[in-house]
Amino acid sequence: MDNLQAAILEYRLKGLNKKILRRRQNAKLYISNLKNLPIKLPIESKRRLHSYHLFVIQTKKRDKLKDYLKKRGIETDIHYPIPIHKQEIYKNSKKISIKNTEKQAKQILSLPIHEFLSKKEILYICKKITNFFNEK
Repeated sequence: MDNLQAAILEYRLKGLNKKILRRRQNAKLYISNLKNLPIKLPIESKRRLHSYHLFVIQTKKRDKLKDYLKKRGIETDIHYPIPIHKQEIYKNSKKISIKNTEKQAKQILSLPIHEFLSKKEILYICKKITNFFNEK
């Protein structure tokens, strides 16, 4: 690492705790507004706190929900859509089936969680997700 990279990293690290706190607040707002819907929400242990780099929900209706939200101006993402044991690098390995991993790969959806989201924006996202499940 050169001096310039070190200086940038030092600057970025100074605000890290504040960013994580903001993401945790955003996650708490999501959880409180989505907890009664047929989706699986992130959980955390009392001994280990989540930084919420991503806010990943799980639903059997993932693809329909993703399209529904996109039509309403809400960008979501599917991180890790291919289970690791099915990645190209493992194509010549012994074929295995990891059912939970394969199931999750079909159901995971990452919602916006960055520290610049306002409470109003998160509540809008939650309202649209609620509407989606109430319309079906």
